[in-house]
Amino acid sequence: MYQALTQTERERIDSIVSGLSNRQKIGQTFCINTGKQTPEQVAEIVAEYAIGGIYQAYRPVADATAVTAAAQAAAAVPVVAAADLVNGPGSRLINATLFPWQMAVGAADSEDLAEKM
Repeated sequence: MYQALTQTERERIDSIVSGLSNRQKIGQTFCINTGKQTPEQVAEIVAEYAIGGIYQAYRPVADATAVTAAAQAAAAVPVVAAADLVNGPGSRLINATLFPWQMAVGAADSEDLAEKM
């Protein structure tokens, strides 16, 4: 559900953005696929280019957690961490729970089961 930002939230965002250089502002518009990069490599890229987001895929959950932590630690502004998890974490992360495809959820004909997922 959409909720408008409060005045305090707007002021915090304005304060952060006004402190960024043009190069950093441009970097914030990029989201990199972390692929098979190590946490150290991701941190180096995030710090060097002021990257605003990371995309996680095809790695164990513990590795994804380490990559996210490294990116956050290297960033001047909090990094958006993203992944395509439409079928649960197992959709993109190794050894994680994989939920049924949406067609299967619909075929189960159970709103309660769909809500629990």
